[in-house]
Amino acid sequence: MRAFRMTSWIALLTTVPALLPAAAIARTTAESAVSTTPAPSPSQKELTLKEALALAEQRNLSLSSARLQLEKADAQVRQAWAGILPVVGMSATWSHLDHADELDPSAMTGGIPTGVDMDPIVIRQQDSLSGAMSVQLPLVNLPAWLGIRTAKAAKELTGASVEQVRQAILYGTARAWYVALMSRSLVTLQEDQIESAQHHLEVAQQKEAVGSGLRIDVLRAQTDLEQALQDLEDARLSLETACDALGILTGKGGLPLPAAAEPIAEPDIDERTLERDAREQRQDLVVLKQSEALSRKQLRGAWMSLLPSLNAVWQGTHQFTEMSDMGDPDKSRWTAMVTLSIPLFDWRSWSSIRVQRMALEQASAQFAEAEQTAGKEVRQARREYLSALRAVENAARQSELARESLTLASAAYDAGAGTSLDVTDARRTAAAAEVNVVTARLKAQLSLVALLQAAGIPPENAF
Repeated sequence: MRAFRMTSWIALLTTVPALLPAAAIARTTAESAVSTTPAPSPSQKELTLKEALALAEQRNLSLSSARLQLEKADAQVRQAWAGILPVVGMSATWSHLDHADELDPSAMTGGIPTGVDMDPIVIRQQDSLSGAMSVQLPLVNLPAWLGIRTAKAAKELTGASVEQVRQAILYGTARAWYVALMSRSLVTLQEDQIESAQHHLEVAQQKEAVGSGLRIDVLRAQTDLEQALQDLEDARLSLETACDALGILTGKGGLPLPAAAEPIAEPDIDERTLERDAREQRQDLVVLKQSEALSRKQLRGAWMSLLPSLNAVWQGTHQFTEMSDMGDPDKSRWTAMVTLSIPLFDWRSWSSIRVQRMALEQASAQFAEAEQTAGKEVRQARREYLSALRAVENAARQSELARESLTLASAAYDAGAGTSLDVTDARRTAAAAEVNVVTARLKAQLSLVALLQAAGIPPENAF
């Protein structure tokens, strides 16, 4: 029964493909697979790594949004100046009474000679239009002065945060560029695998035609070619995905292609040097340090709210309509005053002091923890980079051995001393080894990018 099943399986494999020539089947399959996943257009402009970084800095939407925060912080600094600058205002008042307020002189005095008429005394006119102008000037307001310094510190913190976002986006763009470059290399590698598989199929067909080969060898070669075509399709889809991510990060859109690889200058990988650079240059540490400084200024401002303030006020008025008969006939008057405000007790101020003190202690703890984490990240990135370099060397040696094994297996098969199964196994081993080389090189590049970022090296100095 087992022999019958094997015989039936072989017969099925040999009779169904016989309806069409094997070469025609392979050619039709290859053309259909390539047409379903078109290769990137050769006319499409390629991007070097520096061009990709420049585009990301100019067009990345996340970075543009972060820069708007810096403009907002600058506006808040200008707003803080309002606490010490004069405040000038003008107002106008018009009123209309149902009748004027008048006083009859005859009701106030007696013995008015007969024939003597006295006009009523107007106390308030029926219509009145007056204007006023006031100027308020803070003379001594220490919280306001400190508020300006606090706003400037907040602006510096925002600037450091924007720089942190910028560096993160540029390093992310570099990673996306290298991933796209690896994907492009894999497409080229899979295209070479198809050529090798087609050559193997042609040799198997020729050997079958002269009676020195088996039909099973042709079927194995066809299966190998089909797998190579599927791998090419997967590689092209991966390339499109990588280029899509690169297009979004650079703000270019579409599917930009990475150009030829550009070597990255390897930094001094001495562990102490890297840790020192990280403490001095890492932007996340700069942000936390400035956040601590801002918390200290806010605590000082909370204490300042308990101090007295001295303000000067000048106010001038002018009556445009007719003055009343009683009172000063001068239509223009002005008043100046100085006000001293002394806060005696305000529980909100004391509560604010406690809140700001806790915020300062928290910021200090976060900065100390971040310094320790930065050192650990640098050491770990350095170890991963050294491991990746060793992996590249090992993958290169394995690929060289696999190519030599494939050459020997192919030569033995052509001479009739080997089987197609040996060639198929050797080809798959060689293909896997070459993919491993590309992957190892990508991992080494990404590890180097991670090391540069962990050390706090600005992207413009790293690439």
